[in-house]
Amino acid sequence: MVFPMAQRAALKIVASGANRIASQPSGVAGLEALRQLPRAVSVITLQRGADWFGLTATSVSFLSVEPPTLLISFDCAARLSPAAAPQTPFGVSVLAEIADRFGRGALVEASSDDFEGSWVTGPNGVVLRSDAVAALECESEEIFDRHGRTIVIGRIRNVFKVGGSGALVYWGGAYNSIGWTDDEVRRAVGLFPAAS
Repeated sequence: MVFPMAQRAALKIVASGANRIASQPSGVAGLEALRQLPRAVSVITLQRGADWFGLTATSVSFLSVEPPTLLISFDCAARLSPAAAPQTPFGVSVLAEIADRFGRGALVEASSDDFEGSWVTGPNGVVLRSDAVAALECESEEIFDRHGRTIVIGRIRNVFKVGGSGALVYWGGAYNSIGWTDDEVRRAVGLFPAAS
């Protein structure tokens, strides 16, 4: 135990009955509670044959430092057959700006107008956003279905462009920006005037 005194004090308060709240029925209340958990917005890119597809995801989580892995979950109806086999390469681009041109959780084909933008190809051939806060080339290690979700554990193979002055998050049922965009930073330090 790292903080035995703090943990003991917290348990004592809970055990004494102080600060108890009434629970609400699960279901809608549970969903509303989870909507209060801010999540980064990413574009997941994957390949089917010669074509690349992308979808937005707010369910990307860091899993382990050693080995470097992450966990992603998708609605099983998202037709993620390209990620259905282990060792399948995929990309994760953490967004700095709104990506409303991508369907929420829906695959968008690379040849469609919705896939336009600033894209680059990583050393392993994975398509990534060049304007991402962070971009990761990954490879699926394990895929399984649970409660209507497809869960992918992915090994991070390469990391690019880590950092930035802002990021896009999904919180309370809406997209929000945290931090400053690069343009806002430039305006703040006087590199160019604010748009009128």
